[in-house]
Amino acid sequence: MRGLIAPAVTALLLTSLAACGGQSGPTASKGPAEKTKIVIATFNDFGYQSLYQEYERLHPDIDVVERVAAAEEHHRRIATSLATGKGAADIEAIEEGWIGQFKAQPDKFANLLEPRMWSVALVARS
Repeated sequence: MRGLIAPAVTALLLTSLAACGGQSGPTASKGPAEKTKIVIATFNDFGYQSLYQEYERLHPDIDVVERVAAAEEHHRRIATSLATGKGAADIEAIEEGWIGQFKAQPDKFANLLEPRMWSVALVARS
């Protein structure tokens, strides 16, 4: 299972998906010593800490910050971020039972299957 999870997390980190307006991707570094911060919002315990550490080891210019909340609170926070256009993490986890609520707002999410998103991964890595 870990063999499948690591590439998925890596793909998400490279594209640095922004769920809505407040951030359009990872925070840009301001100088050579500063790291790019990628905020990942999850709920409950996904157990990805070792994957984040591995990713940071392989990409020393990236700082992964995980924001964890209870599932109900997490999904309310996403809804608020979508409504206000601010406060979303770069990557937001959404539980499958909540997807219907958010599918009504496709313009608020990046489709990672679109080729235009692939170039974001290249920019995020450079």
